[in-house]
Amino acid sequence: MSNSTRFLTALAATAVLLLVLPGALAGAAPAPAIPTPAVTMVNSNGSAGYEVGQTLNSSITAFNTSWIQPRVNCTTTNSTALFDAFLVSNGTIQIAGTGVSCRGGIASSFGWYLFTTTNTSSRANLTKISTATLPVPAGSVVKVSWLKITGKMRVTISVGTHKVVKTHAFTGRDFIAEVGVVGQPAKHGILPLANFGTMAFGKSYTAVNGTNEVKANGTTKALGGMTLCAEVTLIDATSKVLAAPTALTGSGTSFKITWKAST
Repeated sequence: MSNSTRFLTALAATAVLLLVLPGALAGAAPAPAIPTPAVTMVNSNGSAGYEVGQTLNSSITAFNTSWIQPRVNCTTTNSTALFDAFLVSNGTIQIAGTGVSCRGGIASSFGWYLFTTTNTSSRANLTKISTATLPVPAGSVVKVSWLKITGKMRVTISVGTHKVVKTHAFTGRDFIAEVGVVGQPAKHGILPLANFGTMAFGKSYTAVNGTNEVKANGTTKALGGMTLCAEVTLIDATSKVLAAPTALTGSGTSFKITWKAST
């Protein structure tokens, strides 16, 4: 079972409690005011950042994100880091963003996307976008927007005046969205994580309005305003922390992720 699938199960279980418990209490006493949703702490062998959902079987129709492409400190060890926004349903994953690859001490940045199943091994086959089409210099503001249209899912990746739009057939009901850092999958675990320092995500740092926000069941909310919200820390197979996010700021729209270790 993939990390995303495991979190889907955790979200579903939490959603049942959120939906059923208030109704059970209503007959006995007036329901108290609903507090701001608590952020759940989650460890993952694949990603760091924030994962959110609204309710069980909620329909996510739009997801807008932004971040600042980092300057990576490459060593002689080959390494990779992917920065992403994705939507996950029961059987598929739609994921896109930018990344950096260190080879022989030299860094190269790129845009990428992947439409596939939730099987972790299938995520190794991402499609890179040529730098001629989408240059991604360090310090640039990256915007990734997902939009569900009739029978299709469309992603737009923008860096400055450059833009790439990809559309594919999709009719599922998405109920997890994530933004953050992903370790690129390999046959066994993930590739060494490139040292990206500290990355900034969301409106407070990028000045891009409408990020990081999710539209579900017709209502648009910040990440921190979603009913189900998890702060995800990237760990390796021995539980060593590779990358960790800060708490949400800027009314739940913004955060940073700090690199901790490559492997």
